[in-house]
Amino acid sequence: VLYVSVMFFDDFEYVINKIYGVPPRRFLHSISIYLTMVIIMPLGVAASFYLTIRANMLLQSFTYTHWINLLSLTSYLIIWFVFYVVYKISPNVTVHKRAAFVSSFVASLIWYLSKALFVYYVTFNKTYTTLYGSFSTIMFFLIWIYLSWIIFLYGVKLCHYLNNYINIHRYLLIKNRF
Repeated sequence: VLYVSVMFFDDFEYVINKIYGVPPRRFLHSISIYLTMVIIMPLGVAASFYLTIRANMLLQSFTYTHWINLLSLTSYLIIWFVFYVVYKISPNVTVHKRAAFVSSFVASLIWYLSKALFVYYVTFNKTYTTLYGSFSTIMFFLIWIYLSWIIFLYGVKLCHYLNNYINIHRYLLIKNRF
Protein backbone atom coordinates (compact mmCIF):
# COMPACT_ATOMS: atom_id res chain seq x y z
CA VAL A 1 0.00 0.00 0.00
CA LEU A 2 2.84 2.38 0.84
CA TYR A 3 4.55 1.65 -2.48
CA VAL A 4 1.34 2.22 -4.43
CA SER A 5 0.61 5.51 -2.67
CA VAL A 6 4.17 6.77 -3.20
CA MET A 7 3.97 5.83 -6.89
CA PHE A 8 0.58 7.56 -7.19
CA PHE A 9 1.85 10.80 -5.67
CA ASP A 10 5.01 10.62 -7.74
CA ASP A 11 2.91 10.36 -10.91
CA PHE A 12 0.58 13.05 -9.58
CA GLU A 13 3.49 15.42 -9.00
CA TYR A 14 4.90 14.61 -12.45
CA VAL A 15 1.61 15.51 -14.15
CA ILE A 16 1.14 18.73 -12.16
CA ASN A 17 4.70 19.88 -12.83
CA LYS A 18 4.38 18.94 -16.52
CA ILE A 19 1.32 21.20 -16.78
CA TYR A 20 3.31 24.03 -15.20
CA GLY A 21 6.44 23.21 -17.20
CA VAL A 22 8.71 23.06 -14.14
CA PRO A 23 11.14 20.40 -12.87
CA PRO A 24 10.11 18.08 -10.01
CA ARG A 25 10.92 18.79 -6.38
CA ARG A 26 13.62 17.15 -4.31
CA PHE A 27 12.53 13.86 -2.79
CA LEU A 28 12.36 15.02 0.86
CA HIS A 29 10.28 18.07 -0.05
CA SER A 30 7.97 15.83 -2.08
CA ILE A 31 7.50 13.56 0.93
CA SER A 32 6.34 16.52 3.04
CA ILE A 33 3.80 17.45 0.37
CA TYR A 34 2.62 13.82 0.18
CA LEU A 35 2.20 13.65 3.94
CA THR A 36 0.22 16.89 3.90
CA MET A 37 -2.16 15.51 1.30
CA VAL A 38 -2.44 12.03 2.83
CA ILE A 39 -2.72 12.88 6.53
CA ILE A 40 -3.86 16.45 7.06
CA MET A 41 -6.43 16.75 4.27
CA PRO A 42 -8.56 13.71 5.29
CA LEU A 43 -8.42 14.81 8.93
CA GLY A 44 -9.60 18.27 7.93
CA VAL A 45 -12.41 16.83 5.85
CA ALA A 46 -13.47 14.49 8.67
CA ALA A 47 -13.40 17.33 11.22
CA SER A 48 -15.41 19.51 8.88
CA PHE A 49 -18.05 16.81 8.41
CA TYR A 50 -18.23 16.31 12.17
CA LEU A 51 -18.64 20.03 12.82
CA THR A 52 -21.26 20.30 10.08
CA ILE A 53 -23.30 17.46 11.54
CA ARG A 54 -23.07 18.99 15.02
CA ALA A 55 -24.12 22.40 13.66
CA ASN A 56 -27.06 20.85 11.79
CA MET A 57 -28.16 19.02 14.95
CA LEU A 58 -28.01 22.30 16.86
CA LEU A 59 -29.94 24.16 14.16
CA GLN A 60 -32.58 21.41 13.99
CA SER A 61 -33.25 21.77 17.71
CA PHE A 62 -34.50 25.36 17.28
CA THR A 63 -37.87 25.96 15.65
CA TYR A 64 -36.85 28.94 13.51
CA THR A 65 -33.67 27.44 12.08
CA HIS A 66 -34.76 23.87 11.23
CA TRP A 67 -34.91 24.70 7.48
CA ILE A 68 -31.22 25.63 7.25
CA ASN A 69 -29.13 22.85 5.70
CA LEU A 70 -25.44 23.47 6.24
CA LEU A 71 -24.42 20.04 5.00
CA SER A 72 -24.73 20.78 1.28
CA LEU A 73 -22.99 24.15 1.56
CA THR A 74 -20.28 22.74 3.81
CA SER A 75 -19.58 19.82 1.51
CA TYR A 76 -19.03 22.28 -1.35
CA LEU A 77 -16.80 24.47 0.81
CA ILE A 78 -14.77 21.42 1.84
CA ILE A 79 -14.21 20.45 -1.80
CA TRP A 80 -13.29 24.05 -2.62
CA PHE A 81 -10.81 24.14 0.25
CA VAL A 82 -9.26 20.80 -0.75
CA PHE A 83 -8.90 21.93 -4.37
CA TYR A 84 -7.42 25.26 -3.22
CA VAL A 85 -4.79 23.63 -1.00
CA VAL A 86 -3.82 21.07 -3.64
CA TYR A 87 -3.62 23.72 -6.39
CA LYS A 88 -1.54 25.96 -4.12
CA ILE A 89 1.01 23.42 -2.81
CA SER A 90 1.28 20.79 -5.53
CA PRO A 91 3.29 22.50 -8.29
CA ASN A 92 6.99 23.20 -7.87
CA VAL A 93 6.38 26.90 -8.45
CA THR A 94 4.92 29.75 -6.43
CA VAL A 95 1.21 29.85 -7.14
CA HIS A 96 -0.52 33.15 -6.47
CA LYS A 97 -3.39 33.00 -4.01
CA ARG A 98 -5.77 34.62 -6.50
CA ALA A 99 -5.00 32.05 -9.20
CA ALA A 100 -5.49 29.14 -6.82
CA PHE A 101 -8.62 30.74 -5.34
CA VAL A 102 -10.38 31.37 -8.66
CA SER A 103 -9.36 28.10 -10.32
CA SER A 104 -10.29 26.04 -7.26
CA PHE A 105 -13.66 27.80 -7.09
CA VAL A 106 -14.41 27.08 -10.76
CA ALA A 107 -13.14 23.48 -10.66
CA SER A 108 -14.90 22.64 -7.40
CA LEU A 109 -18.15 24.17 -8.65
CA ILE A 110 -17.98 22.13 -11.87
CA TRP A 111 -17.03 19.03 -9.87
CA TYR A 112 -19.91 19.55 -7.42
CA LEU A 113 -22.47 20.11 -10.20
CA SER A 114 -21.20 17.14 -12.20
CA LYS A 115 -21.38 15.03 -9.03
CA ALA A 116 -25.03 15.98 -8.59
CA LEU A 117 -25.79 15.18 -12.25
CA PHE A 118 -23.87 11.92 -12.03
CA VAL A 119 -25.71 10.83 -8.87
CA TYR A 120 -29.02 11.74 -10.51
CA TYR A 121 -28.13 9.72 -13.62
CA VAL A 122 -26.95 6.68 -11.69
CA THR A 123 -29.98 6.78 -9.41
CA PHE A 124 -32.64 7.11 -12.09
CA ASN A 125 -31.14 5.19 -15.00
CA LYS A 126 -31.96 1.57 -14.30
CA THR A 127 -31.02 0.24 -17.76
CA TYR A 128 -27.41 -0.51 -16.88
CA THR A 129 -28.33 -1.95 -13.49
CA THR A 130 -30.83 -4.28 -15.13
CA LEU A 131 -28.35 -5.28 -17.82
CA TYR A 132 -25.13 -5.61 -15.82
CA GLY A 133 -26.30 -5.98 -12.23
CA SER A 134 -23.77 -5.09 -9.56
CA PHE A 135 -21.02 -4.70 -12.18
CA SER A 136 -22.72 -1.48 -13.27
CA THR A 137 -21.80 0.03 -9.90
CA ILE A 138 -18.12 -0.68 -10.54
CA MET A 139 -18.42 0.66 -14.08
CA PHE A 140 -20.09 3.90 -12.92
CA PHE A 141 -17.53 4.30 -10.13
CA LEU A 142 -14.65 4.06 -12.61
CA ILE A 143 -16.36 6.54 -14.93
CA TRP A 144 -16.81 8.91 -11.99
CA ILE A 145 -13.11 8.67 -11.07
CA TYR A 146 -12.19 9.42 -14.68
CA LEU A 147 -14.50 12.45 -14.86
CA SER A 148 -13.25 13.72 -11.50
CA TRP A 149 -9.64 13.62 -12.68
CA ILE A 150 -10.53 15.41 -15.92
CA ILE A 151 -12.22 18.20 -13.96
CA PHE A 152 -9.34 18.36 -11.48
CA LEU A 153 -6.64 18.51 -14.16
CA TYR A 154 -8.46 21.17 -16.19
CA GLY A 155 -8.66 23.14 -12.95
CA VAL A 156 -4.88 22.79 -12.64
CA LYS A 157 -4.53 24.10 -16.20
CA LEU A 158 -6.79 27.05 -15.38
CA CYS A 159 -4.68 27.75 -12.29
CA HIS A 160 -1.53 27.65 -14.44
CA TYR A 161 -3.01 30.09 -16.99
CA LEU A 162 -4.21 32.48 -14.28
CA ASN A 163 -0.86 32.27 -12.52
CA ASN A 164 0.96 33.12 -15.76
CA TYR A 165 -1.46 35.98 -16.42
CA ILE A 166 -0.78 37.44 -12.97
CA ASN A 167 2.99 37.05 -13.45
CA ILE A 168 2.90 38.71 -16.89
CA HIS A 169 0.65 41.49 -15.61
CA ARG A 170 3.02 42.19 -12.70
CA TYR A 171 6.03 42.11 -15.02
CA LEU A 172 4.43 44.62 -17.38
CA LEU A 173 3.50 46.91 -14.49
CA ILE A 174 7.07 46.86 -13.22
CA LYS A 175 8.49 47.32 -16.74
CA ASN A 176 6.23 50.30 -17.50
CA ARG A 177 7.15 51.91 -14.21
CA PHE A 178 10.78 52.38 -15.29
